[in-house]
Amino acid sequence: MRVDVDPQRLEQVLTNLISNAGKYSEPGSDIIVEVAASAAEARISVTNVGPGISPAEQAHLFERFYRAPRAGGRSGLGLGLYIVHGLVVAHGGRIWVESEPGRATTFR
Repeated sequence: MRVDVDPQRLEQVLTNLISNAGKYSEPGSDIIVEVAASAAEARISVTNVGPGISPAEQAHLFERFYRAPRAGGRSGLGLGLYIVHGLVVAHGGRIWVESEPGRATTFR
């Protein structure tokens, strides 16, 4: 499968997702990056084990300046996932999160 993307923007998306996974991972746990392709799409998934994201927080993750209450003292302006969402959509894609509090979180 051939995917036509701006390599710098794809790098920006992956860097942000992996950086976020590192911020919210349990110490010493793995961050898993998977790439899969089908006839219809290419899918990249970034998974980490950490505190998870509640359904209420998930509904706002891609909003500009949104910072989850559990972010605590972690750095950030609440723009990273907003920008990631915009870049993915601009490439004709979609992005979503799958998470349960206290379990793994995956951005696809």
